[in-house]
Amino acid sequence: GTITVESELNMGTEFVVEFCFKESFREYAPEQKEIIENYDLDGRRILLVEDNVINTEIAVIMLEKIGGRIANLDNGLKAVLEIQDNPKANRYSAILMDIQMPVLDGLKATKAIRALDSEFAKNIPIIAMTANAFDSDIEKSIEAGMNGHVSKPVKPEDLYKTLFEQINQYEEKFGRVQDDNDERE
Repeated sequence: GTITVESELNMGTEFVVEFCFKESFREYAPEQKEIIENYDLDGRRILLVEDNVINTEIAVIMLEKIGGRIANLDNGLKAVLEIQDNPKANRYSAILMDIQMPVLDGLKATKAIRALDSEFAKNIPIIAMTANAFDSDIEKSIEAGMNGHVSKPVKPEDLYKTLFEQINQYEEKFGRVQDDNDERE
């Protein structure tokens, strides 16, 4: 990596530290393997609505580790339009929704999705994934129509457990979402 310093007398100093990492191919620790095995998404599609590129990359890596297939949108309006206009939107098993986003925030997007004229839109699990972690923030998420809440920085096991529980509850009521490429009955 690199470390650079820029300094100007009486103005301040800026330090920039950059690290380059290659993905490790070493074995997961035993507890990580157990977590991954306990929360296998088995190819289920997850719609990730997140405007921050780094947060998106981290979430995608975490979700792919447990078998998720991820589609990403960077604002709430795009999520509403995806659920409203895409005839294959009902292939998603859950939506992970950031709260603070440009164009349309996660709370308003969730309300708009829940107001759509479709059983799928009214029932798909929508989980807040946000730095807003006070009890009042969680209440606002639930009032907007979200099914769960995961705080940032996201702990993989918290995300996996919440997502897995919500998808299982949905599937117990409505059955497993089928994919065009899914050969399971």
